[in-house]
Amino acid sequence: EATCAAMKEAGAKRAVILPVSVPSHCSLMNGAAEEFSISVDAINFSQVANVLHNVDACVANSTDEIKSKLVAQLHKPVLWTSTVQAMSAAGVEKLIEAGPGKVLAGLTKRIDKSLSGSAIINVDTLRSVIEEIN
Repeated sequence: EATCAAMKEAGAKRAVILPVSVPSHCSLMNGAAEEFSISVDAINFSQVANVLHNVDACVANSTDEIKSKLVAQLHKPVLWTSTVQAMSAAGVEKLIEAGPGKVLAGLTKRIDKSLSGSAIINVDTLRSVIEEIN
């Protein structure tokens, strides 16, 4: 609250406190990233595919690089705009978000109107997305 007041005093038109449930994608997650790294290192990938990571919007195709970037995504900023642009440049036409909420699907449509995005948040939306892609 003091920061918001100071920002307004300094000329900001608006300053609000954002509700944040977890400190994702910042240095506050360094400890969790270290623990996560131990778990990720124990995974034996049987087959490696190209993986585009939102930590740098670049494709990784080696096991070590994929694991490293997966861990980095916990405590590094998300480059979602760059990631969407990289997917579009690679010829991707549809993005499917899996997990709670549909924020990324919505952001995707705003970043590149030529892309469509769908969110899988429950069994019904899973069925709907399967129908869309078949």
